[in-house]
Amino acid sequence: MSKCKFTIITVCYNAKEHIATTVQSVLSQSYENFEYIIKDGQSCDGTMDIVHNLTDSDNRVMIIQGKDQGIYDAMNTAVLQSSGEYILFLNAGDILHQDSSLEEIAGIINRENADVYYGNIYQVTYKDNMAERFERVYSQNSIKKVQFAIGRCICHQAIFARKELFLDKKFDTRFKVCADREWQLYHLSRGHKFLYLPIVVSDVLVDGYSMRHVDELEKEVLICVQKYCKQYLWIYNSIMFFKKSVFLKKILQRLDSLSATRKKEVL
Repeated sequence: MSKCKFTIITVCYNAKEHIATTVQSVLSQSYENFEYIIKDGQSCDGTMDIVHNLTDSDNRVMIIQGKDQGIYDAMNTAVLQSSGEYILFLNAGDILHQDSSLEEIAGIINRENADVYYGNIYQVTYKDNMAERFERVYSQNSIKKVQFAIGRCICHQAIFARKELFLDKKFDTRFKVCADREWQLYHLSRGHKFLYLPIVVSDVLVDGYSMRHVDELEKEVLICVQKYCKQYLWIYNSIMFFKKSVFLKKILQRLDSLSATRKKEVL
């Protein structure tokens, strides 16, 4: 049985505090049929010194350096240089959950037939040398359009997708926050098969970018809902109305947290 080839892509810029853990996570995988592309936006903080020290002796690693127009443009650039059958994106600070993660996914891919495979993630935040970990659990229901209409989508660090899908549809760089959400909806609308895997794929470092750009996030989600989930537009508009109420906002946050299990660990 042939072994599928993965491409793992990390885009980074001035990420010296986090890049080493991500690189080490990828290079320590027990499954060896993968390439690792690191796309750097011309960091000036020593990020690439760390990357070169960790990867120069590994011929599975490709480094691309050059200015880009943001994370989604960088991701598109890396895809064009990839040779794997399935692509996973890990940001600087994210790690594959286990050293056997790729091996486990490859075994499933050899038994199943889907265009996109997705699992669960741990969302990781740090405070006072303490890591708080929230397990974000998805399901096969996560790909229903009503889920997107209420503001949810699948984290891209949980997704292994065929390269052909990215060639058919690049990330739309007009989106600054939600291009991966729009990409998912595009392929779901075209009937591509998404298969849920009840395993944890990666641990994702939460940087709060979306929370710092709430207005932009809400505007882009609305565009996605109008384009792909118009029948559920009333749901999204209702949620936006209720969010203006502090009390109702707390209820919505509580409902959202029901899909997450909190775990804490001291580093």
